[in-house]
Amino acid sequence: MQSLLGEPLRHGLLRGALGIAGALVAPLVYRLLRDRAGRDAALAAGLLCAFSFGLDVIATAATSEGLFLLLLLCLLLAVREEPSGSRSGVARGLGVGILGGLLALTRSEGILLAILIPVVWVAPLLRRRPRPALRRLAFVAAGIALALAPWTIRNAVRMSDWNETAGRRIGAELPTFIPITAYGPLNFALANNDLATGGFQRALLSSGRDRPVLELADPQHRHYFLHGTREGIEWIRSNPGAFARLAAAKLGIASRSLDLGWTPWNLPHGRAGTRLPVDVFAPASGGLRWFHLVAAAAGAALLLRRPKGGRLALLLFLPILGALVSTILFFGYVRLGLLAVPFLFAFEGVALAALARRIPERIRSALGRRAVAGGLIAAALLVLLWAGTQNRDYIASGTSDRPGGTLIRDAPIEIRPAE
Repeated sequence: MQSLLGEPLRHGLLRGALGIAGALVAPLVYRLLRDRAGRDAALAAGLLCAFSFGLDVIATAATSEGLFLLLLLCLLLAVREEPSGSRSGVARGLGVGILGGLLALTRSEGILLAILIPVVWVAPLLRRRPRPALRRLAFVAAGIALALAPWTIRNAVRMSDWNETAGRRIGAELPTFIPITAYGPLNFALANNDLATGGFQRALLSSGRDRPVLELADPQHRHYFLHGTREGIEWIRSNPGAFARLAAAKLGIASRSLDLGWTPWNLPHGRAGTRLPVDVFAPASGGLRWFHLVAAAAGAALLLRRPKGGRLALLLFLPILGALVSTILFFGYVRLGLLAVPFLFAFEGVALAALARRIPERIRSALGRRAVAGGLIAAALLVLLWAGTQNRDYIASGTSDRPGGTLIRDAPIEIRPAE
């Protein structure tokens, strides 16, 4: 996106483009739920997304999460109906694969969902007609390969050039086949070792601590860049108890995303909190996460009782599973937890719709469904317009690179509204 917008980077234009992508999350969640969960559940989930403070943050921040959510929802919409097994599904299979490939390029952990979601999609057909199902999966794989091919070729050219220049100078050679990212082994090692705390940190790279970037000329940096997966796996095998405690710490950080509330004021917990290293804001007070978990569990149970609700419930659960797996294997991030929030809201929308149906019929008839929906949407617009006129200045404090200097992004930053 930065390449499309040109250099020098115009941050306002970048935030505007990302904001448009983020604004599509609420209507796409509504569309995903409407046919199988009902209009009431879809509207409730869509409004939860539209008012969400956390989703608003990642929709306007210069990070990949907002675009990732847009692609993920498009992928789920593409597979919400079971495949028919007809030859007309070739284009759809390729399209699903291309969306999955783009998802993986946006965030590397997306490759897990790019594989799992199509498998769930064709699973019913696989039992009835195995050959058409396998053919559909082959087209999905071809679509993924098509999406990854340009980036893979670009990486091969760049890494070959590096091997010919810097690599020859330091006597090292790096792999040239990199379909998604080369940083997976390094991040896996940094996230799983005796010095890891659960959040992002680079304490394992003890060589050249004064250098804030990766230096492939440094033998220690290069070792973890190439062999970090092996090192991380060996540490996990040797320290299962420590890994379990570390996984719990990672999930604890990610679960702080569920304490982010609604409206631009982040109700009910407010706008005072901490921005963890290379992460987004999380409020100082918590407790809202337990409401989310209970409401989402209730909604999931209700959805499973609806006709064909099990398939939709499974599709909604896969992104939550992907966020859990990525968190446990790598770093705990609040922003990574936010990738599961729209799908928790989807389950919560089902629970809220069921709760609304318990309102006496005479009251519901007097209010009218369209009047209630229109009133909620109008209230949302008024709240957002009012918020735009309010003071949005903040005070940030933390560790700086020098007295009176710039705050260090790799250290926690305390944030509170200005008086």
